[in-house]
Amino acid sequence: MDPVTLNEEGLQKTAAKKDPLRPFFLAFRLLTIYEKTKDPAALESAKRALDFMLDEYQPATREAEGTRWFYGFDYDRGIKAPWWSGMDGFFGPMTLYAGWQVTGNERYREAAIKSAKLMLRQPSDGGALWCEGEDCWISEYSWKGITRDKEYHVLNGHSGGFRLCIC
Repeated sequence: MDPVTLNEEGLQKTAAKKDPLRPFFLAFRLLTIYEKTKDPAALESAKRALDFMLDEYQPATREAEGTRWFYGFDYDRGIKAPWWSGMDGFFGPMTLYAGWQVTGNERYREAAIKSAKLMLRQPSDGGALWCEGEDCWISEYSWKGITRDKEYHVLNGHSGGFRLCIC
């Protein structure tokens, strides 16, 4: 990432793409820069990006049980916006959790846990985790009305699924 993207203008340009993975990547990058350099500007920009994702990013749903971020463009396989993905669906909460670890801001931790729990649902229920018996796999492309037979299985590692323990 070009250093010019690590400011408000960069955040707005990144968010305008309507791809929630990008602003979370920006926030994580800024948290990493802060951890390495202790540059207060990087920390402030990271917090701004996290707050933006919690309060302003669209399209998203914000409810008491958590936030779900959506892609705001049609995907070339005929998937119409808004759709969601296990990529940002889990990376976003991990980034928020990292934000809590760095800042101590309990808001980030609470949002991370709630939003991750939403993604642990089946894609047909608005989440990103398909489960079949003891095997589970993450959906990369999910949309309202998805069924298991329409899943693309794009994420690496799907072939055998993986065992998941939700404790």
